[in-house]
Amino acid sequence: MRTLIEYVKIRAKLSGRQLLSFDKLAEFSAEQVKELEDKGVLFQIKDADGIICTECDEHCWKPVETRLKDGEAIGVIYCEDADCGGLIPVELERLQQWEIVKEKLLVLEKPAKVDPVDTITAGRNDDEKVPPPIDTEGLWTRKDGSLSKLREIDSNDKRDGIKGNKQTLKRLKEYLTRRRNRKDIAETLAYKDGRIVTTMPYRSIFKQK
Repeated sequence: MRTLIEYVKIRAKLSGRQLLSFDKLAEFSAEQVKELEDKGVLFQIKDADGIICTECDEHCWKPVETRLKDGEAIGVIYCEDADCGGLIPVELERLQQWEIVKEKLLVLEKPAKVDPVDTITAGRNDDEKVPPPIDTEGLWTRKDGSLSKLREIDSNDKRDGIKGNKQTLKRLKEYLTRRRNRKDIAETLAYKDGRIVTTMPYRSIFKQK
């Protein structure tokens, strides 16, 4: 069975205002209706002037007349059908209607923005141990080379790494694996959207001596 959100998406593709009647929403669970109301996708507006009459096979739109009976307001419609026609009482709540707010639906359909580092660590176990830092006596004042690039990655508090390409990534991994014998840290590096990032926490790759 089609869900309410699936039905709303189909209706939203049509031009002009799209209104859903009380009778239509009654085909879905109250939980589904409330969810879309809470998200602003469905907004209740002024009551309609009539309903779709289902007393016969014609399913005609009929204006609803409000009358007083025993001091209470009731709704009535008039059906011309020979077999089941005449004045037919209807619940006034059936005049309620909701508008589909297409802008809210578009926002709802947009995928959540994911940080590049989060994308890489998505499959990582939270209990997985972080590799210990590298003890180094390297030239910390150098402005180029693999050591400098790794320090820049390590000291980036935004955790979005540095600009680079796959060749740069390969050189950094080789430096860690061959020069530092730290394949464990090399495996934390990855290439993502033109940047080289790590799954290591902030300032945890190196320990300066």
